[in-house]
Amino acid sequence: MGLQATLASRLEHGPLAPDLALKYAAQVAGMIRELHRDRRVHGGLHVSSIRLAVSGLALAAPPEGVRGLRPVDDIVALGGLLFEMLAPRKAGASGEQAVAGSSGLQAAILQLAQRCMAATTEAGPDIQKVSLEIRLLLLLARQPRPEPLQVPPPAAAPMPEPRADPQPAPLPAVALETPVLRMPLAEDLPPTGSRCPRCQGYHVYHSHARGVIEELLEKIGCPPSRCHRCFYRFVDIFGMRASLPSPAQHRT
Repeated sequence: MGLQATLASRLEHGPLAPDLALKYAAQVAGMIRELHRDRRVHGGLHVSSIRLAVSGLALAAPPEGVRGLRPVDDIVALGGLLFEMLAPRKAGASGEQAVAGSSGLQAAILQLAQRCMAATTEAGPDIQKVSLEIRLLLLLARQPRPEPLQVPPPAAAPMPEPRADPQPAPLPAVALETPVLRMPLAEDLPPTGSRCPRCQGYHVYHSHARGVIEELLEKIGCPPSRCHRCFYRFVDIFGMRASLPSPAQHRT
């Protein structure tokens, strides 16, 4: 891809994959965040102002002579940019229709784009929160899906030997599988009421954050959860679930 290629020319060939769109959005959000830290506003963020190169993205210089711009204008433009990268032909149409026609990670990204396009100075979100959500979604996009818990089928009971007396043979005893279940620890929070994505059990409780990433997840309303049946730890981010290190992994 040449140095003069823009995101607009790339989108002429179709929308981007969700993980690539998030990668580009994370880089743009980082550049906008630096501008806002210096109390500056770009004011010209769109697909034609972003150049693509092997080394990364380059953002065109802010337009000159434009007054009255606010940081929230860059947030709104970033939301439109996210929307166009995933649905370039629907960006000017109804956002609700585009979200309704999507699912999984793409729907979560489009919902974030909608919140950005509806941003206000009073209600936000600000560039720090948007940048964090983009990076969390990018982390989620790179997470492998948890494998379902493999439960071996019960062994077939042996056939009883025939008896000479007319008494009916007793039915063979069938061992019932007892699920592994422990009482909640004092460090755990109340149950979530949701099902574990690994074993499909309902023994899921909120768990205290362990590490910086999990603390950030709690701040945006996505606390970590742990299943007390299979000990699987995960987090639900905007309808998408990602695995987290187990308590044993944290201690080692």
